[in-house]
Amino acid sequence: MPKHYSSKNFGNYQTLFICGPTGSGKSSLAIRIAQEINGTIINADSMQVFRGLEILTSCPSKNDKNIVPHKLYNFVDPNYHFSVGIWLSEAIEVAQEARNLGKVPIFVGGTGLYFRALLNGLATIPKIDDITRSDTRILFETLGREAFCAHLAELDPVGIKRINIADTQRLLRLYEVVISTGKTLQEWQNLEPNKKQNSLGKIIKLILSPERNELYDAINNRLEKMIEIGLLEELKIFLEDKVYNSSQAQKALGVKEFSDYLDGKIELCTAIASSQLRTRHFAKRQLTWFRNQMPSALWLNGFGNDVIESALNYINKCNQVDQI
Repeated sequence: MPKHYSSKNFGNYQTLFICGPTGSGKSSLAIRIAQEINGTIINADSMQVFRGLEILTSCPSKNDKNIVPHKLYNFVDPNYHFSVGIWLSEAIEVAQEARNLGKVPIFVGGTGLYFRALLNGLATIPKIDDITRSDTRILFETLGREAFCAHLAELDPVGIKRINIADTQRLLRLYEVVISTGKTLQEWQNLEPNKKQNSLGKIIKLILSPERNELYDAINNRLEKMIEIGLLEELKIFLEDKVYNSSQAQKALGVKEFSDYLDGKIELCTAIASSQLRTRHFAKRQLTWFRNQMPSALWLNGFGNDVIESALNYINKCNQVDQI
């Protein structure tokens, strides 16, 4: 395949998705493809947007970012309420900027909701002001979870049944939306989506799917490597920065387990084993989501480094067919 494509000669397939479970080598595949087709990598992982957990969330290294452009990584304060809608607006903007520079936007990640937003758009929900967000958080902390949930059930009985009440972020979101707008989140989501994905053009979708046991081994080994290169030191600094317990970044895999270790509640071996197990379960759910939601994608049976040639051949084939 010829090198140094630009978005102008990439054919009508103007955008590339590289999806798959955590630990499958999406980033390494994306870098190789970006080098071949003159691409810009755009993050589509909801945890890698936050600053402070670069090791734990397996973000691309500084060296990786020097090889090809990377966008939307580690740019959000962990205490900031970051939504799919905000990400979508940022993603569309940086994709257009890349195309203006003659580069191909390559969305890389495992957050299904981000890819769904790119493909289907989102219902427009009015912005929630900072005062309402702050008042909601204070009310939750004042009432406690049980009383807050009882109050929320009166305002949004359908919404509270759809979520895990242990998920503080989603509880707060349900409450602040109905209080601020007079409509429940579900009512807003039932409105006609704002389909912003039209600016992406035709899309080539790739999904990495290594053999399950090999993927699980890779997940286990990666976490042990994270410990070696400073995960615990990173998390200690992150927690000392007074990140809210309700912060979305606190949901990152491993935060709870290794926080418990740092607090002396569990042994390190227990924290590692528990985090590995949660990550393996998460990877399984990711694969199920992509299988159900992206039936037209090309499934690549291997890790990123193992399927580079197959991926490039498929991209080339798509554009050759499109140009006939």
